[in-house]
Amino acid sequence: MTLKTLVLILNTERPIKEDAAKLRGYIAGRFKQYPILHHHLEEAGYLYTYPRIQYKQIEGTPLVLGIEEGADILKKISDEIEELKLGKSVYKVKSIQMTQMNAEFGPCRENNHYKFVVHWLALNPANYERYKGINDWKEK
Repeated sequence: MTLKTLVLILNTERPIKEDAAKLRGYIAGRFKQYPILHHHLEEAGYLYTYPRIQYKQIEGTPLVLGIEEGADILKKISDEIEELKLGKSVYKVKSIQMTQMNAEFGPCRENNHYKFVVHWLALNPANYERYKGINDWKEK
């Protein structure tokens, strides 16, 4: 299966300190007319689909990945992103790099090796609260 993807790298005047959740909050709030950016629907609550827009912060650089219709939305809004208001910080966007490609997804015969570039731990909200309450690093 071939999927259209677009990666939007936002080059800011200085590295951002905030995480991807703050980036998502700003972009989603700034462009409320596109539910795909935030997965909230006024009348129905939440949009339960695979996230076609994904937010990342890698080594202080904010980036946004769009898949299929998410790629189209990112193209539409990219010219309007001149700054990022993340928490109490404001970052001027100096330039935007946009890379669009058609990527093949599906089963393959070769083994692929992946590594996480950002820390990730799959915990639901209840287990995350329990995790935060553990003081012994060995238990964590």
